[in-house]
Amino acid sequence: MLVIPVLMGLCLLVRVSNCGLAEGCRHWDKRGDRVCCLACYPGYHIVSQCGSDPRALCTPCRPNTFTTSTSAQRCDRCTQCIDPQVTLAECTKSKDTVCGCKKGFLCGNQQCSFCIEECGKGQQPTDDRSCVPCPSGTYNDQIHQKCKPWTGCSSNQIMVTKGNASSDNECENISVMPVAKVPAPKDSHRPESAGNLSIILCTIFGVAVPSFLIVVIIMALAQVKYKKPAQPEKPEKAVTKSTIIRTPTDDPMTLIAIECSFHEAEQERGSSAESLLP
Repeated sequence: MLVIPVLMGLCLLVRVSNCGLAEGCRHWDKRGDRVCCLACYPGYHIVSQCGSDPRALCTPCRPNTFTTSTSAQRCDRCTQCIDPQVTLAECTKSKDTVCGCKKGFLCGNQQCSFCIEECGKGQQPTDDRSCVPCPSGTYNDQIHQKCKPWTGCSSNQIMVTKGNASSDNECENISVMPVAKVPAPKDSHRPESAGNLSIILCTIFGVAVPSFLIVVIIMALAQVKYKKPAQPEKPEKAVTKSTIIRTPTDDPMTLIAIECSFHEAEQERGSSAESLLP
């Protein structure tokens, strides 16, 4: 019968011990007539490693302090969020304050223990936590990132849009664009002025000579059109000489003169007749 009261006393002692541990030390071991705490409950820190009473080994953190370690010897002070920081969660005995940053700022580290200015597109952050514009030939199309060099178009591409501080170069393949005529290579042994002069002379002759020929043809046609028809020449009237018939005489001189006159008349008549022939 005495066993039952003893067992009830032991259960009561264990329950009281557990209640004490819930207020302080969570894990402990007995070393002789003393107990030593191995781990406190969250929000408690060890004030004495070993002692006769386990409840006196751990104590809770004071206001505005916290601890996240079960074997900490002291509690840490709660973080105060300072502008441009904002408080996202209040501090507790087992957890520190959670801070964030205002709009336009970013957390400077993983714990967000400080804020830095947020650099927008076309800017990049510096070591002194400020923002500067992207240098020439670089761009940034992201928030709070380093600037990157513009992309160069390859030999089979052409630049469609030139880049700026917030956008990269835009290139397209030549195959999808109109093919541009490539100028013929210049002769290195011939001066550029001589080549230009030959082009000018060829152009002048190519235009002047055909123009001159056209003008000559037009003038010739005009002369033929407006030229008066030639008047046919009137044939000359044949001059006939009448033969002088004289009275026959025996004088020799007179006969010679008559004969000469006769022959003369015959020659003139013959020449007149020839002129009338076609």
